[in-house]
Amino acid sequence: YKNVVGELHENLNEPKIIEEDFSSDKVLEAVLSDNNSIKSSRYDYLASKASYNAAKSTFSPKLSISATASKQAQVVYLNNQDLNSKSIFLNVSIPIFQKGTEYAGLSRAGYEKEAALETYEITKDSVAKEVNQTLEEYHFYSSMNKSNKKLFEMAKSREEIFNKRLKSKVEDPIEVIRTKIETNERKINYIESQMNLIITYYKIK
Repeated sequence: YKNVVGELHENLNEPKIIEEDFSSDKVLEAVLSDNNSIKSSRYDYLASKASYNAAKSTFSPKLSISATASKQAQVVYLNNQDLNSKSIFLNVSIPIFQKGTEYAGLSRAGYEKEAALETYEITKDSVAKEVNQTLEEYHFYSSMNKSNKKLFEMAKSREEIFNKRLKSKVEDPIEVIRTKIETNERKINYIESQMNLIITYYKIK
């Protein structure tokens, strides 16, 4: 907009290019801990793991405890003394025979857990590859932006020299036009590298 109109609109702000030496490990750690796709796949895995454990628990021994207490007042054969009795029962139930549906449910829950874990791992790997690729693009566009800036400045300086020579009538007007075309081409390349650098910068941020 600025390069076409000549100045920014009052409601527009020119993006600032602040080049940083990003740490791959820190960026990757931040993304892996905050990425929505990773969070979603992790929650799916935890839910499927809980379902598997619930299905598996039907095959585990069950333990139950019951307690009773009673009191008889003034028992005759105890010389009218009170009789207090307490009892505690420990029951252990070990399932031996289970229904086919319960085995099928356990098998299905196990499959869903493994599938959810695989999806979670694949999602993490995919995000990590995307982060590394973006970092590589950022470093590439950073170098390209510096090179295009120098080339644009050189072309601009050359155009100024040719314009001065044209005013002194010692330069061919065609050559001056060629320098203007070269300057515009270099400027376009510089703007494109700036845009790519800004895009990759904010993708990382």
